[in-house]
Amino acid sequence: MLYGLSRRRSVAIAGVAWLLYAAYETAMHLRWLCTGECNIRIDLLVIYPLLLVASGVAAVIFVRWLAITHDSP
Repeated sequence: MLYGLSRRRSVAIAGVAWLLYAAYETAMHLRWLCTGECNIRIDLLVIYPLLLVASGVAAVIFVRWLAITHDSP
């Protein structure tokens, strides 16, 4: 939705990253990617910081875009 407004690539990348993460978590929940004990998730130590950075960058770029477009007459 935010990409539709701003047309910024970083916003689209963050959205796609979250969609891929949702698909990955669904596969883990259904045990397609995990056999046996899935309680200890070391993979999230890498995934969460990447999602946080991607989301933060996209949010900053989107807010800057909003400021620029609303300052224009």
